[in-house]
Amino acid sequence: MPISPIWEIVRLASQIQSEGGDVLHLDIGAPPFRLSGLISAGLEDALRSGRTGYSPPAGIPEYLHAAAERTVARFPDGATRAGFDARSLQPRIVGSQGGTQALMAVISGVCDPGDNILLPEVAWPNYVEQALLAGVESRFYKLDEQMRPLLHSIESQIDARTRAFIINSPSNPSGAVCPPQLIRSLHELAVERQVWLIDDLAYCDFVYEGDYLTALECDWAAPENERCVLAVFSCSKSYSAPGLRLGYTVCPDPQLACDLAGLNDPLMGCLTTPLQLAMAQGLLYDDPAQRSEVLKERWLEALDLAARLGLSGPRPSGGMFKLIDISASGLRSTQFALRLLREEHVAVVPGAAFGMHPVGHGPRGLRFEVCREADRFVRVCFASDPQALAQGFLRLARLLDCLRAA
Repeated sequence: MPISPIWEIVRLASQIQSEGGDVLHLDIGAPPFRLSGLISAGLEDALRSGRTGYSPPAGIPEYLHAAAERTVARFPDGATRAGFDARSLQPRIVGSQGGTQALMAVISGVCDPGDNILLPEVAWPNYVEQALLAGVESRFYKLDEQMRPLLHSIESQIDARTRAFIINSPSNPSGAVCPPQLIRSLHELAVERQVWLIDDLAYCDFVYEGDYLTALECDWAAPENERCVLAVFSCSKSYSAPGLRLGYTVCPDPQLACDLAGLNDPLMGCLTTPLQLAMAQGLLYDDPAQRSEVLKERWLEALDLAARLGLSGPRPSGGMFKLIDISASGLRSTQFALRLLREEHVAVVPGAAFGMHPVGHGPRGLRFEVCREADRFVRVCFASDPQALAQGFLRLARLLDCLRAA
């Protein structure tokens, strides 16, 4: 498996800093907030009381109950229509050591080696890597100019070996949010073609404009025998806890949740018990809405900076990221990102990281090609400090103007 260009940027930025240089970090999508005191206190209580034993494969009851409570509270209309309260939803939930591990379990659980899965052509790179580890062929569907799924591109690629497709709204890396009608159409397609729809909801608490609908809510409105959505949630962004590595999956039925729990054992042994107890406090009592308001202000600032500096790219409607079109530089995205870091001391992520498509094996292992659509952009994280964000945008625009004029 190749090392992502993301980590090459991180390595070089660390090197510059170790040599005494300052780096403006617009690269890693780390929430800019301190961990909630509720979660910290919950962890201290768990450790003091000796709750450090093994966890059941699906997670401890306290964590699963808190996840069910949070999900019902987050989507109250959908839960009411489906007749769910926390108690009835809990058997359909399986915990995970982060959203990443949840996605690995889901892909492994619903696909067999030799099957195929449909992924966005520009997307979080772990999807491809996880499919490879599961022995599953990745196929890539097209996106529109705002980086939203093109329904016909998904529909045209579904065949007898297709088991699932993944959507991510709000998206990493683009911040694209699918309009409700598109979500309904994607769900209808999954039902009609009898494939799983994996709904990656890592950024669902950070939507800044427009109406928002999830495939999970569509699934809850469908008859039980037509339900096909596996909704993956991460606590990393919503609760500013990326290092605690906790998430969960809401399944269409309790049996599938049980099957995924069975995969937790070989994938990780068990979830960390004290961290589950701590995060249960966050899920029950901590509200991500305040963090969302802060990020909305920084989103507005990023949009304003991009407009004033003439930096183009798809308009994000949620999440923590914006894509900047650097094609006028004449450089590929990794080349541009490395020059920006070396010359301007600004760290961004090259779009190539989100468009690594496997094309076979070579002498040194797997071979990948970079999707041309991804390579036009660099990704900036607008969750960064406002001063760093403003300076970073200015320096990025300066380098782009210099290269454009050369």
